[in-house]
Amino acid sequence: MDILQRKAIIYGIKNNIRNGLQAANQIKLIAPSEYLGYKLAFKLLVQAKRLDTAKAELQKAAKYAAPTMDFYFDQMSYINAAEIYLQLENARVLQASEGIQMNRFVAPDIYFYIQVMVVHPVFFLVKLQERKQQVIHSKEW
Repeated sequence: MDILQRKAIIYGIKNNIRNGLQAANQIKLIAPSEYLGYKLAFKLLVQAKRLDTAKAELQKAAKYAAPTMDFYFDQMSYINAAEIYLQLENARVLQASEGIQMNRFVAPDIYFYIQVMVVHPVFFLVKLQERKQQVIHSKEW
């Protein structure tokens, strides 16, 4: 298992996620009740920004492996990674919306809706549902 662990780590350093995941999966096959294989797979998936799959890996670990302190640390790192990724995406959308605002051919209300969508997504979804109902009940449909 030590060789497979080193192999997965080296693949991770080389950013070869696919082969690293294969090594991690081999560890899980050899010792499914140990957290090591799940941990390596989780780290590689976070590195590849595949956060949904990384979350699923943690759920598998909770189901099959004995809980360790590393498991709880990885759950916290998942939450942090997801939050950072969301903040970066919001920053990209805001930056793009500022570029849209500078375009004189774009209506100002489009810029406003983009800002609202990023800052207050629930409010945006409610307004979107209201507009959908208006269109359905009007003659536009």
